Amino acid sequence: MTNPLTSLDELIWKQFEKITVAANKRLGWNKYDLAQIADTGNGISYAGIGVYGLIAGLSGERYQWMLLSFAICLPFGVVYHKASQQKNKRKYDEEVNLLVRTGAARTPTMDPERPLQLAVGGFMFGLGISALSGYYPTFFSAQGNYLWGMLSALAGTGHLSMVSANYFRSQIMIPPSTKKSIWKALADYVTKPFHQAAPQPVEVPAEIIK
Repeated sequence: MTNPLTSLDELIWKQFEKITVAANKRLGWNKYDLAQIADTGNGISYAGIGVYGLIAGLSGERYQWMLLSFAICLPFGVVYHKASQQKNKRKYDEEVNLLVRTGAARTPTMDPERPLQLAVGGFMFGLGISALSGYYPTFFSAQGNYLWGMLSALAGTGHLSMVSANYFRSQIMIPPSTKKSIWKALADYVTKPFHQAAPQPVEVPAEIIK
């Protein structure tokens, strides 16, 4: 019997597949380009946790313990970003070489833990938004409640980004193609209605001379 979480993971994987195919078709991006965007989001989230941890620790209230998040998360966010760039490039090179050598891409493997990880990230993000909206009761002051909300929301965003990067990396490799920047794609989309097709020659029946 198939694990329900595995079936759910496959369903979610297919949604990421749609994004991957669309990005390749419109921008020439591959799955590792998308994974890097998600990894960058994770690194930024960790750095944000560090910044808000510093603000909380220096706020003059009872949140000095949050300085620990600054000491750990800010450097980790920077290191994670650099490490993810190297990881994605290495895996990209490996898969392209495999594709060229064998003509076959790696078969994706489903992971029943990923839906649970997405749920954890979504839960943390929801707690943060609730705290920022004032609907989540805490023992903090109004300022502390705001800081707690930001920290929780950033933690949730980072976790969701990390799992998203995993989903992108597990997609089927598409042969390399010419890449287009996101700005060029947006410019083409905006100016598309103004592009007019070049006039086509009209056939005129030959006149018979009598």
